Amino acid sequence: FSDAATLASAAVAAAGFFRAGLTRRLPRSAMLLGASATTWLAGVVAWLSAESHSPTGSGLNGLSGGLMIAGSTLLLVGLLRLPVAPATLGARLRLAMEGLLVGVSLLFVVWEPAVAQRLDRGRRGAVALIAALGIPVADVVCVTTLGALLWRSIGGRLTLGLLFASAALRTLADVRFATYALGRSHGGGDALIDTGWALSYAL
Repeated sequence: FSDAATLASAAVAAAGFFRAGLTRRLPRSAMLLGASATTWLAGVVAWLSAESHSPTGSGLNGLSGGLMIAGSTLLLVGLLRLPVAPATLGARLRLAMEGLLVGVSLLFVVWEPAVAQRLDRGRRGAVALIAALGIPVADVVCVTTLGALLWRSIGGRLTLGLLFASAALRTLADVRFATYALGRSHGGGDALIDTGWALSYAL
């Protein structure tokens, strides 16, 4: 049931973004956000499908991880197309790079106490390892970017605040998801992961 709620909330969110894009309300940003939710949804479906056929270990692989990271990338691009975002391409790239710096820095901070031990126990392949680490890092980039946009915004703070809360919830859920993937254990049906994902798209 929790997996179904997650998939349904992401599908509804994608439909809402696409509808906003078709009604010419921030068309480019809304379409990109809709594509982000759709791509992330495809990644979760691919992960659940692989996990259902895996008697042991996480179903995260290059396809599912790549789709989920692509979803976060599309989200970032959509955010940088918002009116409150910097006007020039250079300023947008600088904002994105600052978010990436924060994400990579946090990864270095938690590497020894949290990541290294799970790597020793899980022994993931290179592709699955990159996917497991890349998903939360991509989330942090989006959260950092949203925080910067929220800080510099004058109007539309409610919308940006909801997007920030949504991205933050998904980041927390993805961190837990990554711990399952790194440890080669099943994450499907985990209440905290599914609740975090469902609530993030419900917002």
